[in-house]
Amino acid sequence: MLALPTFAGQKLVFTTPAPVQAPPPAASWGMEIAYTYSWAANDIYKDWVPCKEIRSNGADLTGVYNFNTHHAATMRLAYAFGARSWSDDVYFDGHEIVTCYDRVRMHTFSLMPGYRYTLPLCPHSALYAGVNVGVTNQSIKDNYHESNYGVDRNHKSDWGFGYSAEVGLRINLCPDSEFFVAYHFTGSTAKTSNNGYTTHRQTNHGIRTGFGFRF
Repeated sequence: MLALPTFAGQKLVFTTPAPVQAPPPAASWGMEIAYTYSWAANDIYKDWVPCKEIRSNGADLTGVYNFNTHHAATMRLAYAFGARSWSDDVYFDGHEIVTCYDRVRMHTFSLMPGYRYTLPLCPHSALYAGVNVGVTNQSIKDNYHESNYGVDRNHKSDWGFGYSAEVGLRINLCPDSEFFVAYHFTGSTAKTSNNGYTTHRQTNHGIRTGFGFRF
């Protein structure tokens, strides 16, 4: 028979080893490359009269520092471009019919640090929300074209306070890369005027999508 050694006057005690705690996730760096389409973008006024709404396409490069699974700091460098063309007027100058065209182009650069919160749904997907604030430079380029007098070009820019917010879904493609898509809202206080044109509404609604990499 198997005998267990005991000391006189002592009871035999069985102990259970404590469970091993998994170490917390280590901090990590990441990078995102994204494309944004804004379908409700800045309004343009011509001499205080509502003129055209400019939709825009944008791209950004975002650096990410993940403190843990949930919290991260971000730094985003973004660019957006939008343009609209339309026939402004047709008149007779005494010799021929002259057609006038307006073409307004908007360029927006921004640099914004921010914060992001991530809520894992399962090992391969997560919801996230983030906010960014920083500086924005917005410019208007106006080409006023008359069919027999050529093109008159003007370019003005302005600096302002920029901000953005997004809510979206992230899907892991492999341990170190992911795809994401989100509703994206941006705004700016920059007020750019050029040759009678003035930016009015400075808020944009759009979809941001792209890929993220961790290293």
